[in-house]
Amino acid sequence: VHKMDLSRIFFVGDKLQSDMVSSFWNLLQENQRDYMTESMMQNDPNDVWSRTLNCLKHGKHFDLAFTRNDRLSPMSSSGMFPPNMGYAPSGIQCNPWENYYASSPGRTLVVASPGTTAYDGERRMDAFQSDFDGFTKTLQSFSNRPDDIVLVRTAAPTFGHCDLPITESDMVQFNAYASRAVSDYERERRQYQKQHPPIHLLDVAPMTFAHPHGRYQQEMGGGSCMESKEASSNLLDWWNHMLYNHLIDMSMMEHDG
Repeated sequence: VHKMDLSRIFFVGDKLQSDMVSSFWNLLQENQRDYMTESMMQNDPNDVWSRTLNCLKHGKHFDLAFTRNDRLSPMSSSGMFPPNMGYAPSGIQCNPWENYYASSPGRTLVVASPGTTAYDGERRMDAFQSDFDGFTKTLQSFSNRPDDIVLVRTAAPTFGHCDLPITESDMVQFNAYASRAVSDYERERRQYQKQHPPIHLLDVAPMTFAHPHGRYQQEMGGGSCMESKEASSNLLDWWNHMLYNHLIDMSMMEHDG
């Protein structure tokens, strides 16, 4: 964070993304398991949970923030959806994220994840593609933030959900589309020297399958969902270790060429 001169790390995504933020927060707070809840965002006008972290070694600080947006949509949309639209019939929450993102000129790392719980029905893939395309188009509108970084966390196997409406085959397709869309976005950004933020993938799916607390263990030992919050947190801690290593790599590339 210090070497990259980051002033904010802003997470955007679904309920699972909020659990990743809780893990991140706890890892930096000497593992005091202080879980973030949706109610913590209700008093904020932007529906954003945020904390300021002080880096004592360097005398600097940065903000850690999260907002719930199951579709990565720039528009607010929650509650019920008509049938046959490709969305789950209820329970979707989408708080606008772009106003908070634009509120500070400081260099920002955005960690975004398309919510897998938002999609259902025959048109679920169409709905996902439309939402992800909308997300990248919104990023392209921020034409004055070339130094920011956007990481897209891939959809994860259903280790933490007992009633997910989509299959893991759907997740593979979601991730494949996100990968192609990010590649197209980056090719255009570099070819035409665009000034909007670059996007990178943070692919947590293989780790989730292989981790002892991930889906692989469930398939070998039975059980359809992860009942233990401690086990879930352990896996999400490793997602954040992966995020940390990704930042180290990017920092070395920036400073060492």
